[in-house]
Amino acid sequence: MNGNKINYWKWAFIGLLGMLFFGGCYVGSKALTPPKQVAEVKKIATPNPSKYSKVNVSMDKNQMNATINYYLRKKISDKSMKYRFLVTDKVILMGTTKILGQNVSFTLVNTPKITSDGNIELNVDTVSIGTLKVPKKYILSYIKKNYDLGEFANINPNKKKIKLILNSFSNKQGIIIKAHKLDLRNDDLEVNVYVPLK
Repeated sequence: MNGNKINYWKWAFIGLLGMLFFGGCYVGSKALTPPKQVAEVKKIATPNPSKYSKVNVSMDKNQMNATINYYLRKKISDKSMKYRFLVTDKVILMGTTKILGQNVSFTLVNTPKITSDGNIELNVDTVSIGTLKVPKKYILSYIKKNYDLGEFANINPNKKKIKLILNSFSNKQGIIIKAHKLDLRNDDLEVNVYVPLK
């Protein structure tokens, strides 16, 4: 009769091991899966010349730096991370954030290009935290998941790209902004501003 006795402790232990295994698999898959793209970039066709007046605005690197840094200070709602944008021969995004209660500096060095829809795409060359070079995909995923960059930037960690969405500056009055020329070596930057003829 002792051979048919059920050992409840044995079955409870096997059940606990099963729950730990499946729980670990679930948590591991969630931690290793990159976040999905939640925002689709607004595409605005080239405005109809009969409805818009085009104004060409030229600026140098200092003016571009001032314009973008003004936007970052005024428009981005997440104050836990401080940003600074610097245009040299590359486009550099620098900032500080708190990690485990400590202020940590980060730097993203990017090569810019104008997209067909008039926005600016940054190909991320290097990412560093302090002086430590870190994997681009991991850091871009972390920034995208944890910080609100507003409508101004769309991060694609898989392609290691950041899209600066100039169309997000379009406002209630119908003004549209598109990048036209981006020659960093010769300090020649141009955007087209389309103002509705109402």
